[in-house]
Amino acid sequence: MSDKELYSILKNFLSFPAETEWLEFKEAKNNFDFDDLGKYFAAISNEANLKGKEFGWLIFGVKDNSKSIVGSNYRITNRAKLDSLKSEIANHTNGHTFQEIFELQLPEGRVVMFQIPAAPRGIPITWKGHFYGRNAESLSGLSISEIEQIRGQVIRFSDQDAKELKALGLIEGRKPNYLLTSSIASLVKKETRYIQNRGFDKIYYQDLIIQYLRKFGTITREKTEELLLPKLPDILSPQQKLNKIKNLLLEMKGKDILVREGAKKTTKWSLNKNKDK
Repeated sequence: MSDKELYSILKNFLSFPAETEWLEFKEAKNNFDFDDLGKYFAAISNEANLKGKEFGWLIFGVKDNSKSIVGSNYRITNRAKLDSLKSEIANHTNGHTFQEIFELQLPEGRVVMFQIPAAPRGIPITWKGHFYGRNAESLSGLSISEIEQIRGQVIRFSDQDAKELKALGLIEGRKPNYLLTSSIASLVKKETRYIQNRGFDKIYYQDLIIQYLRKFGTITREKTEELLLPKLPDILSPQQKLNKIKNLLLEMKGKDILVREGAKKTTKWSLNKNKDK
């Protein structure tokens, strides 16, 4: 992308009345915390997906309150150090990373423009195992409903895609009521059953609890079961599911994520405020 095109994009963003969920300005005069960068990456990627954008943007060298260009020296020493961010971020996001990192030299100073691809359909992006999103202009946890919204997305394809998929024997029927061919449907059923038996990873269940607590403050064992039981793998017996929930809560307590309050019958769990920042 040429400097002229980049400046046109930047000028357009600066004309917005405020930042959006998929656009963030940061001064980053000399440095920027790497962990915060990762959180913003995941949040903007997820929000771009939810807002139907192909890309989101994180821009250094612009004050977020006044939107004045002040310039940034972030990783200015050499281009290779800036490009290495792609692999550094990918290491904590299961491979998802910047589409491109642009540098724009302006009279007011250097602007660094991070082009962030939207989360793929059906796959919310995590940073170090946690889901992030945006609440207006603020960084926040991705809500349970937003996580489920992304997970529930379907893949749509063009007429040309449909023609090619038909030629490969993957779909049948007529637009818009395409069907998987019987051989593919059989494989999908096996995959679905696999997920039903295997369940989701532990981080997913932990994040469901954390998002609930951020919204409601405390959770009882009964509410925890109500939240998690429908999502636990079918291969587990009812008692095994209950044991899994119990062990999950105790493990989160052992890691200082949760705090337990009250006796057994009246136990409530809340987030450890020293850890949940």
